[in-house]
Amino acid sequence: MAGYNINVGAIGENSMIIEILWNGSSPVNLNQIVKQAPNVDILAAKGLQKVVL
Repeated sequence: MAGYNINVGAIGENSMIIEILWNGSSPVNLNQIVKQAPNVDILAAKGLQKVVL
């Protein structure tokens, strides 16, 4: 069941990345850089605004 939860989480993260791109921001998925990064999954920036998810 653990593999299922990881896949569901990945789908949610990718959905957020698509939404962030659609709004013109630049997202970075930290889980692709640091496996299962604690507390932060996605960083996004647009101009001076920064969002941590």
